[in-house]
Amino acid sequence: MSIIIRDVNKEVYAKFKAKAAEYGLKIGEALTKAMESWININNTLTDEAIVRRKNLAAYRSVIRDLEKSYPQKWGLISNGDLQCIKDTHEEIVEEIKSRNLIGKPCYIFQIGRKIIKRTFGMGSRIK
Repeated sequence: MSIIIRDVNKEVYAKFKAKAAEYGLKIGEALTKAMESWININNTLTDEAIVRRKNLAAYRSVIRDLEKSYPQKWGLISNGDLQCIKDTHEEIVEEIKSRNLIGKPCYIFQIGRKIIKRTFGMGSRIK
């Protein structure tokens, strides 16, 4: 089957093509294996894990713009969408309560602050 795929990152495609050549695979064969692998990985995710990934993707897509417009404010992402920006963490907590998001995956962050994950699993800390 022949298909056309649009909006592929050129650098990623070049690396993918090189890696396929290393293994002696045609692009179609390598792409089929990659898609099968991706499907298998994503079939094992819980609904909550999927929402967490959506939240992280949403954060990555908006953070640069937010850093320019809202430095030091607090943001709330839920269900893959930016919900609100507030002045304080306490205001974000109130938003979570008012939107009935308690117990649901949310991403709360202070714009402009870097979170450093500890490698030994004791949570994260703010830099």
